[in-house]
Amino acid sequence: MKIRLLVWVLLSAIIILTSSGCASVDLPGADTDGTTAEENVSDITTDSGPEDTTEAETDNPVIDYPFTDYYYYRVYSEILNNIHEILLNIESIENENFYGDFGGYACFDCVVSAVSGMNSIEALKSVGYVVSDISGDEIPELLIVRNDSPVESDEAVYSGSEILAAFTCVGNVPQQILEGYARSCYCYIENGKFFYEGSGGISYSIFGLYEISHDGSTLECKDYYFCVYEPDKSGETDTIKYSYYHNTLGVMDESVSEKLDITDEQFGNLADDLRSKKQKITLNLFYDYIPAAQISAHWADDVLDGLSEYDVFIADSSETSEKIVLSTNKTVGDFKLVSLFPEYFYDDGTLVFYAVDMYSYGTLTPEHPLVAGLTFYGDVPNCGISYTDADGLEKVFALEISGEDGSLMISTIRYTCG
Repeated sequence: MKIRLLVWVLLSAIIILTSSGCASVDLPGADTDGTTAEENVSDITTDSGPEDTTEAETDNPVIDYPFTDYYYYRVYSEILNNIHEILLNIESIENENFYGDFGGYACFDCVVSAVSGMNSIEALKSVGYVVSDISGDEIPELLIVRNDSPVESDEAVYSGSEILAAFTCVGNVPQQILEGYARSCYCYIENGKFFYEGSGGISYSIFGLYEISHDGSTLECKDYYFCVYEPDKSGETDTIKYSYYHNTLGVMDESVSEKLDITDEQFGNLADDLRSKKQKITLNLFYDYIPAAQISAHWADDVLDGLSEYDVFIADSSETSEKIVLSTNKTVGDFKLVSLFPEYFYDDGTLVFYAVDMYSYGTLTPEHPLVAGLTFYGDVPNCGISYTDADGLEKVFALEISGEDGSLMISTIRYTCG
């Protein structure tokens, strides 16, 4: 159930509303030609997403839920930006033996490992990405995939099956699902299932079947097979014998596993059967990726002394007004300050905001930030920013104050425009 709120709500009503976080946003004009988890994985593309719908004004309007996948590209943009930066600078990263976290996600080590020894062009063409709902929960996941296709042709359709990393979106925050390496590899099968193949050393083989949970947050083990080398007790040193085990816990532990009465050939056939179900996923290469602009917001008292040039807009000069500095790492067009009003409220705590232009600044550049005087009311965002990125689409974000350290945050929201 969802409740229609008045667009022009009283300030007191805004303050008492609470929200657990805005899960997504409806972006008009986004590509809506989509696919579902039941379709063949070869049809998954980065243009996937449910159709937008236009509803007549009613007391209880129906909003197409979820909204276009473009929202999730914005949620995942920091991850995509950081992986692009890693691949673009792979030679210097490897020369410095740097395998650290980018944006707090340790899984980027697996990306570095996948392109080890390559130059930046080779690396950018060897890794791709796709955003699509593989769990069936109507929240698209982000998959980082090794490209298996030749990269000589500029017009080729690129694809791969080996997943280097996967993420879902919980609220507004990306959450890591898995990471894969050459000796601990996940390959996509279908309908949220993955074939896993690993190695515990020269004498140990592991493989199995995993499935993403319906909410997309975890990877659940369905079958896990492994072999254990059995020392030869007959004195014949040229005899090699293995014992085979199965469990659904995803651990290489004989004590919690069923010992299988099968031959070496039968064990190999089990692996081959799962391996044969691997699917190719259509990819966008990082070679063609355009990093999204990153807008930053800081309290003016913290950064203003270090700025030589900036413009000022004071929306509110009352005693409750706070000065903030808005800056960007890349030039963005049609930059605006917007007022936000709660419009729709879902039972899961999700808010959809109605965005109204407050101030049109124009082009925001890295060299020329904007100082704004704004008033923040309560826990529900009442102001935000919008701009046009390199992709030509408008983007709207909320300005919020962190409840942990009082810092300014720029948050992804669902919204409609006025």
